[in-house]
Amino acid sequence: MDTTSDKCSVSVLNSCDASYTLSGNLCSKSITCATPGVFNNVTDKCDAGLITACNVPGFVFDVANGVCQKSADCGFATLNTYSNKCIASQLENCSGWSWDGTTNDCHAPPTCETGTYNPATNRCENVASECGTYTWNPVSNQCTLDAVCKQDISFPLNNTIQLNGNLDICISDAVHNCVTGTTYNGLPIIKCEAVPVCNGAVQYDPVSNQCVVSADCPYGSQYACMANPLAGGKMQCSPYACNDIANAINTGARACTGGSCKTMNANMIIDPMLYKKHGITTVPAFVYVKGLQMTNPDMSEGYNANLSNSGESVRIYGDASLKYILGKLAEAAGSNNLDKLARML
Repeated sequence: MDTTSDKCSVSVLNSCDASYTLSGNLCSKSITCATPGVFNNVTDKCDAGLITACNVPGFVFDVANGVCQKSADCGFATLNTYSNKCIASQLENCSGWSWDGTTNDCHAPPTCETGTYNPATNRCENVASECGTYTWNPVSNQCTLDAVCKQDISFPLNNTIQLNGNLDICISDAVHNCVTGTTYNGLPIIKCEAVPVCNGAVQYDPVSNQCVVSADCPYGSQYACMANPLAGGKMQCSPYACNDIANAINTGARACTGGSCKTMNANMIIDPMLYKKHGITTVPAFVYVKGLQMTNPDMSEGYNANLSNSGESVRIYGDASLKYILGKLAEAAGSNNLDKLARML
């Protein structure tokens, strides 16, 4: 029993998939990358070392540009890096080359046996194609592949498995095995909980954090506890004197005798917790609570934990007809429904 939250609690039995390790409230395991990759905890990706071999003879891999390249071959001519052309001395016959009267040279565009000529680098280039299932990253000059956490369809929370880039591990929610009748309460409680239930003719006391089962009245030994038939036989007591009242309310004039009294049947329940909640010190007393909603109708309205909604209350003392009392409550609470009810009497 947790006296702070007024709830019963048991330790959580956390479990993870066989390939995971429980750490705190998370299941985790180290990341593995497909060969030849190595996990990079900065980029959260699997990196593979660069394969620099070029398949074409004469080409050399350029790490900076990520391509296979070789110098342009102009044959008998000379490469002009300014004009990006092969230039030869003027001949009467340029042998298929073009004559440039401005530069007085025969020229022809560079040709590459394989790949494409890049005028920016003055080289023939061929894109590296040795990354396999990985993808070439020109920024890092590496073959990369997104890291993926292995899914386990037999794990009940398989859909929660994901990569945590901050921890650089695969994580998932843990399965919380709570006993029947309890519900898991996460951080910061991290326990299985249930609302206290008192079986039999007893009542849970949130002040003492226990079920009242003895004949001793919590208000003092001078008050007797009795089984109240109107409250399902629950043992109840009160610091107030008991009066012999009929299970009916006078709805007419205050003074009436015998058959001249106009009455209305009512379900009378004596609940000492209501006396304490609303500060009732004398009777008769009438209390109207706005928007009252209870979680469990079988429990007392005086138990705050049983109220899902409760607005302001209006309290009136005095011996008067029900019509008069309802009218005064309607006036004090500003309730049209109470006013209509009073007018119907």
